[in-house]
Amino acid sequence: MSIIFFCSHCGARFEVAEQAAGKAGRCKRCGERITVPAASPKPAPVAATPAGGEGGPGWLERMSSQVALAPLTVDRVPGVRKRDPKAPPIDDDLGDSKPYAMVSSWKLPTTSPVRGGSGPAGSVTIGWRQAWGSVQRLFRRINEFAYLLSVPFIMLLLIGATMHNRGLALLGGEAVVLLNLGRVVSGLANILAIPFREGPAAGLMFLVPPFTIKYMIDNWNKLRRPTQRVVMPLLTIAAVVLAFVLLPSLSGGGDKKPGDRPKSMILGR
Repeated sequence: MSIIFFCSHCGARFEVAEQAAGKAGRCKRCGERITVPAASPKPAPVAATPAGGEGGPGWLERMSSQVALAPLTVDRVPGVRKRDPKAPPIDDDLGDSKPYAMVSSWKLPTTSPVRGGSGPAGSVTIGWRQAWGSVQRLFRRINEFAYLLSVPFIMLLLIGATMHNRGLALLGGEAVVLLNLGRVVSGLANILAIPFREGPAAGLMFLVPPFTIKYMIDNWNKLRRPTQRVVMPLLTIAAVVLAFVLLPSLSGGGDKKPGDRPKSMILGR
């Protein structure tokens, strides 16, 4: 025979053998500590009454159960929990019926700056940084425009070198050198604008050579791309100069023939 009982906390149903009666354990659903109730006593057997004996109308009373029933409370009903007495009535609107009022003025809470750090930037500092940021963008666009403009002149230089046309190659080479010099100047100005964007003191210190090297080492991530915009046009200028020095068709050494000798005019002949 098994014992069927319910958890008094969550109402979970359990069925155990009657040997576990009186043992304590924890509910598998809610973890509440519960005790297995004792098995109900078996009803006493009713003796059979021969026909016509003393039974008569009292047989119904002898058939009734002898088990005493305890009153059922809310705490012991499976699946039902006792309501908190401090909770408001069910028909209450929880005080939410009042009209909402908007805050007239709201400000961010003031926070103290971290020790060793700087406070929030003021309007002057923000305006200073935005102005130098615009300067940086201007020089970057000048650099990009000069690069795009130098591409056709590089093609003109290559065509002149291929056709042994020194005049055409010289025209393309001069334009390439001038445009790349403009790229170098705009790139240097872009690099100089980076420390000045942080503040006048940082910009002026950047002009001192020892501090220039230290600043570039400490802020190489910000200066890597601007430095490339200076190095690449310098390499382009060096390549054009080497081409006019080393290539005979561009240096002018191929215009003279080996058998040509200067003719001298002898007076009197």
